[in-house]
Amino acid sequence: MTRKTNTLGSLVRALRRQKSWTLRQMSEPVGIPPSTLAKVEQDKLSLTYDKLQQLTARVGLTMAEFLAQADPPKVDEPKVVTARRSLTRDGNSVQVSTPNYDYEYLCADLREKRMLPILTRIRAHDIKEFGEPVRHQGEEFVLGHDDYELPSIPETIDLNLRLGKRTNPAIRCGGVRLNTAHLEPAAARELMAQESARLGLPVADPMRPDAYFERLIDSCLA
Repeated sequence: MTRKTNTLGSLVRALRRQKSWTLRQMSEPVGIPPSTLAKVEQDKLSLTYDKLQQLTARVGLTMAEFLAQADPPKVDEPKVVTARRSLTRDGNSVQVSTPNYDYEYLCADLREKRMLPILTRIRAHDIKEFGEPVRHQGEEFVLGHDDYELPSIPETIDLNLRLGKRTNPAIRCGGVRLNTAHLEPAAARELMAQESARLGLPVADPMRPDAYFERLIDSCLA
């Protein structure tokens, strides 16, 4: 039996051929140079998560829809509306390797997923080795129910610790990550200092690799 191997390159190539694009024609809408796309298709180069998300968004696909190309649907396949199961095995995941991390996108055979399960292996050993942090779409909004207030940071920490102690009695909170992208540097530092004093924990924005972030890393690794 021949095992089917799904790679990022094969998916990008399938998408390009589906749209009858040349590499140069695909390059313009997705914002990635033709030479880079050619290397990706040949599996000589991988795309980081933010670049892969950029590519899928600009061609009008979700990440799940893009990955599901690995297992095209049958013509008369009925729409599945019940719970589904997908066993991770050779052929139904897509692996992406970069110098800083490896991603394995699971359950590529399931379409219309409400979440995208990913296994991640971090290669970089520290923030300096990783280099400049990147941002991508996501985590900008938290959707709640109208009848329920969003929990506060202390309430969220308490709940996570109580649940975590069911499997790890030694679990602790090393610190808090804040998104301060909307603030100027001085205002961001002031907010992180205030929240750190209020919570009694290191508080930092990983997108701002400063002294606050170093304290957060040290606390998490202690």
